[in-house]
Amino acid sequence: MSISSLIINGDIDNLKIHIITSDFDDNCYNKINNFATMYPNVEFFYYPLENFNIEKYNLPDWRGSQIANARLFFQEILGKNLDDIKNLLYLDADTLVVSAITGLEDYQNCNIGAVIDSGKLKYFKDLGLNIYYNSGVLYINVDNWLNNNYQDSIIKTIEDNKLNLILPDQDILNYSLGNEITSLPLEYNMNSYEFLFKGLSSKLFFNDKIRLVSHSKVSKAKENPRILHACGFANIKPWSNNKVNPFNEEFMKYLYGVNPMFEKEKLDGFRKVLSMNPQLLKLFLIVKNYCPENMDNFLSNIHLKLEGSQLRHKKIYKKQLNK
Repeated sequence: MSISSLIINGDIDNLKIHIITSDFDDNCYNKINNFATMYPNVEFFYYPLENFNIEKYNLPDWRGSQIANARLFFQEILGKNLDDIKNLLYLDADTLVVSAITGLEDYQNCNIGAVIDSGKLKYFKDLGLNIYYNSGVLYINVDNWLNNNYQDSIIKTIEDNKLNLILPDQDILNYSLGNEITSLPLEYNMNSYEFLFKGLSSKLFFNDKIRLVSHSKVSKAKENPRILHACGFANIKPWSNNKVNPFNEEFMKYLYGVNPMFEKEKLDGFRKVLSMNPQLLKLFLIVKNYCPENMDNFLSNIHLKLEGSQLRHKKIYKKQLNK
């Protein structure tokens, strides 16, 4: 399976897109190059992760790949190409820009901009954190990143701390640089859950006593979303055969534009059952929201397996950071 991450800098007349790839074959590169011919003012740069020894950091895979961890080391991966970048926008490959993002200019002097994750408060508190950011969209001032030696901070966290990593790159980013991050508006990183639930079910799911992102914030952001992020959601992606992901139509419009012969991924087991029944999926997620801790742990294990986690998270030993 081909996986990629995007790093973007420049204005519309001189846009540069840096693509970190994993397991790409010639066909994948050809599709991007054919697409690129429609945009002569855009430069594309490729960085095969296979050329970067990311294994030296001994981080656990996420869904069978190290590509998610690559964002932590963009400084090293991009190398000299970073010299002419003032502000860098990192996007996960499962994101889609659906509206103008010029508002990010208000955050160009911040060290790092990211959106608060809409996960459960308990998860963040168990990590010893008061706030927790989603790493799928990052807006970075490169000079500040370099001057503050942020990559060194990340490496030190990896080397000096005992962390039981569930979401490897995201956990590490929050542990090492959480205090350096400025909150971006929610509309710059909106996930599938935020569009699945409506009305009463949204109030139940995004209960601010359970989650860091409240129903009212979600409702306001949904009025003008900027970036959609097909993360989580029991790994039922828009490019999977399903009837539940609210991003299906939007994502497939672009996928079919690139590849009209694209075949959707076939799901199996309980994930297939959930993928065909929106009401059952909502019920599963809301019950998981409110069930006792021992049952929540049981359902969380099911959820992680549905997400495709390897559940073989290595531990990084030493003491935990004091926050």
